[in-house]
Amino acid sequence: MIQGTTLQETITEIMDAAKAKRDYLLPSPLIRMNAVQDLEWVSATGPVTATMRDETQQATDKALWMQVQDHMDSISTPDGFQRVLASLRETADDKVAGDPQRVVEELSNKWALREDESSSVLYSLIREGDMTRFGLSQAVTQVANTHASYDRAIELEVMGGKVMALEGAEWNGIAMAGVR
Repeated sequence: MIQGTTLQETITEIMDAAKAKRDYLLPSPLIRMNAVQDLEWVSATGPVTATMRDETQQATDKALWMQVQDHMDSISTPDGFQRVLASLRETADDKVAGDPQRVVEELSNKWALREDESSSVLYSLIREGDMTRFGLSQAVTQVANTHASYDRAIELEVMGGKVMALEGAEWNGIAMAGVR
């Protein structure tokens, strides 16, 4: 049983137990050790439910839902709603001035779109005709909507959100691709 009172002591005990059982540690942020009752430590972006007490899981769930509630409260005020609208308008005003094919190539290089995904993004962008940051984001999420892999679809949805969040030189580097 792990008795460490500090994080460092606990990590040291886990590592010693793993060495004794010849189990291996995976790199941070995930450490999985069969030596200590299948203990899993995962970063804040992933689940840690494998070893949580019910009370800890309930507190974690409550904290997450409180964050969601805070966010929803902040955007449901008139000022918050206006901020969201302004952000969306900004994406609709940011034009794709470069060659669409080169723009999608730049995007593909930035976020590792596969060739078939890139082709689908380009097709969607041209078909819809919305040559803006908003349109490019929508083209990426359109590919996500029809993707065969659920996990990859989620990644593509996140990519679409990242396109929406691009600013300044980063956006211009993509939007102006192919312009001399």
